Amino acid sequence: GEGVLVLILLGSQTDCSDISFLFEWEVDQMETADRSRSHPHPWHKHVPVNRTVPHIAQKSEWKQDFFFIVLADPQFGMLTENKDWSGEMQLARESVECINKLKPKFVVVVGDLVHAWPQHTKEGGDQQKIELRRKQEEDFKSIYAQLDPSIPLMLLAGNHDLGNAPSDVSIDSFSEVFGSDFFSWWWDGVKCIALNSTLYSNPTGQNALPLMAQQQEFIERELKDAKDKAATHTLVFTHHAFFIDSWDEGEELGRVRLKDLNYVMPRSYFHVHGDRRIPMLELFKEYNATTFFSGHAHWNNVRTSEGFKQITTTAVGMQLGENTSGLRLVEVTQSGLKHRYFSFEEVKRILNQNQDGETRKDQDDIPSELRQILESDGDHLGDRTGEPETLP
Repeated sequence: GEGVLVLILLGSQTDCSDISFLFEWEVDQMETADRSRSHPHPWHKHVPVNRTVPHIAQKSEWKQDFFFIVLADPQFGMLTENKDWSGEMQLARESVECINKLKPKFVVVVGDLVHAWPQHTKEGGDQQKIELRRKQEEDFKSIYAQLDPSIPLMLLAGNHDLGNAPSDVSIDSFSEVFGSDFFSWWWDGVKCIALNSTLYSNPTGQNALPLMAQQQEFIERELKDAKDKAATHTLVFTHHAFFIDSWDEGEELGRVRLKDLNYVMPRSYFHVHGDRRIPMLELFKEYNATTFFSGHAHWNNVRTSEGFKQITTTAVGMQLGENTSGLRLVEVTQSGLKHRYFSFEEVKRILNQNQDGETRKDQDDIPSELRQILESDGDHLGDRTGEPETLP
């Protein structure tokens, strides 16, 4: 029969009985209300509220082929360690320029919107650092507010948005600006779920365990909804990749020398650790939700393992490997997905050439030259070449 393609972006609000042993808290131990509920978010009409995306049709029936775009890690401030973020702003403007010309059905940014760490605490915080963070957030919003308003923009939270050990306070601060930290939506038969993967990466922050339990309940509910409504596909979006090489990999994966940063990190920093990854993947497989989109690594990496497909997209901002800033174009058909990563320069060159004089009238067409590349090289093997130098 038809597969189920569910889009999941990692957030924080659930408890799944299949993996309840992971959690020491019950959902009813803390408030389950969406933390973005009281905020109007006037800068963008599709900012998620109450765990869903407003102002879209939410149709669970398949209609026709379409395409969307994945961006990762704009991370305003990383290039200069928060001294300035004009470089990232220019790259973000290029992303908006390309997207407005391509006219996808929607855009998903898989986390790390800004680089400055969250500073809010219940006791207050360093006002200078709070102001730095606020300026980065405002500049991010000012640029992506220029996106064509007909194109929904879905924003995930990354570890720099929430902190490496997210808490209820850091999630509140993010949600006040960018909306729900995990959420879902339907698009013409495709179930889309956004999750907060930083909770899985490091659930040691204040109230993180009950938040992670809430998110598990949310995941189970959304997967069941996809199954009950016979979703054509179920796609999962997260900031952290579930795996780098294989679904059951351990923590001894060697190290990578990060380009331009002059230091070495363990490769395991870039995935979800196995004690939390394996139960999640088993749950996803039960519901045939086996395609995952992520960022975090700042290099492209596409791997298939035991039926799971992990598609990691490099950064809009600073590169840590051998790739160039750009976007991933994903075409969804009734039978599956095709995807390819394009640099912004490549997209602009192709769009500006417009050799065949084509005129695109709607959001259902992929420009002919981009389509030719997509059709000939859908699972772009070149994506695997971006990883930095690997060390023992």
